[in-house]
Amino acid sequence: MPLNSIFMKTEKQQREVLTATKEFVQRIDEIYGLYTDATSGFHENVKRMEKGQEEAEKKGLNIEWRDDAKIFFGIGNPNDPNNVLLHTTTRGEYRRRNSTSGSNHRLLAQYFVVLVYHLWENEYRPRIAEILQLFDSKELRLPVCGDLRLLRHEILKHRGVITEETTAKLEVLKQIPADQPLNLTFENVGEVMSAVKKGVDDLVVAYTGVDPKYRTIWHVK
Repeated sequence: MPLNSIFMKTEKQQREVLTATKEFVQRIDEIYGLYTDATSGFHENVKRMEKGQEEAEKKGLNIEWRDDAKIFFGIGNPNDPNNVLLHTTTRGEYRRRNSTSGSNHRLLAQYFVVLVYHLWENEYRPRIAEILQLFDSKELRLPVCGDLRLLRHEILKHRGVITEETTAKLEVLKQIPADQPLNLTFENVGEVMSAVKKGVDDLVVAYTGVDPKYRTIWHVK
């Protein structure tokens, strides 16, 4: 349905659409908050590791802090034979995966895509379609979430490698490169967040005639 058309039938439907979309935006705000908080933590992990290595080298303890030294994560005292080992890595890998170009940033951004799309497709799209009395929830289109659907498929089925066929189908996120793992930067994730909010605004305007301005950033003086 064209986004410049208004199909709202009752004030009750209008209120319910606004309630549902506001809740959706609040949910994705929570996910984005998790993303920003976690990436800040990744940066601090790198700083802490580098500071520890520098101090250890000054004290002549660099063997314990060298890149190939093991780090263990588990439950219980490591000297207790009943402890449970959950994960092991090296100090070098720990620093690399927490770095800006590391796997922690890449995977968390990919999970952001998966979670936002899941919320839209499995909870809010059907809910809003029902409010609007649409025969099929697919009648309700949010182009950016169509892009997220394509990216989600590549993340879950192809280990995040985006094919040329997929990039050719993208409507909003056209800057995504092909034939390489999806590696969204902090700025890219912000652009996705902004595009989703703008898309929701457009959808609400189309069906209610009201602009909720979810995309608006208010600057507090």
